[in-house]
Amino acid sequence: MQGVKLEIPEITVRRLAAEQSDTMAAKSLGIAVSSFFLLRKRYGIPSFTRSTGCRRSLRDGKLLKPGEGIAHPWHSDLYVGCFERIDSPAKAYFLGLLAADGHTSLKPNAKFVSIELQQPDDAVLNELSALLRLNRGAQSLLREGKKPSGRLLIHSRELTESLIRGGITENTETHSLRVHVPPDLRSHCVRGLLDGDGHISARKKSLYLCGCSESIAATVTQWADEQLGIQAACKWRSLPSGKRFFTLTFGGRPRDVLKWAYAPGGPRIPRKEVQADLWLSMYE
Repeated sequence: MQGVKLEIPEITVRRLAAEQSDTMAAKSLGIAVSSFFLLRKRYGIPSFTRSTGCRRSLRDGKLLKPGEGIAHPWHSDLYVGCFERIDSPAKAYFLGLLAADGHTSLKPNAKFVSIELQQPDDAVLNELSALLRLNRGAQSLLREGKKPSGRLLIHSRELTESLIRGGITENTETHSLRVHVPPDLRSHCVRGLLDGDGHISARKKSLYLCGCSESIAATVTQWADEQLGIQAACKWRSLPSGKRFFTLTFGGRPRDVLKWAYAPGGPRIPRKEVQADLWLSMYE
């Protein structure tokens, strides 16, 4: 699937920017906030906040003057302590998926948890939404030059702080699994990591886990040894950004990892499971 070129008329962008924040305008168009920002810049249009000095509440659309009210929605029944104790397959899986693809922010005006997946993989985010007791599912996004995706964005200081304590930090290279994952739930956590940052190919008989976190690579290496007796191998290379990129392979026994991680039960991304099942059925 190729990237999407956004063709939204200037008059539409100008009208929305005069009435709504970038976030609300992007939501009404079904595109990413960054895409609406770039459209404004392309046409030389100031933001709603800059031109009016006001914001609009995402909860009810109310006009907020400087220093007044809360712009982001408030979730009255949010399960903010969800990941403080990993005691179910769903919690273990989504901890792994967030460790692979999640992002947290505790900036003064941006306290949130965010995770974005390409379509159709993003359907699994609705299960995360249900686990956290959100009243909405993932938002579909179109971003210029990128594939369609879905994002779950949750504004909550308590949930954000809880996840940061559990190891889902603001930078992917410092992500870790600080919260205890019981041995009987580790396979679900590894499946979440593989669904987010893993490569599974039945045709090439290839399985590896990659990412910028040395800590997560070390944890999975330890688990593979303790749970399966597998001596995993980890290599790294430098990226142009200066970050180190780690690739973890599983000592010539990838099928054992697939049997373990993709056993029946718990959430999963169907596309990855299809490859795992195909590989296991072909070479049984």
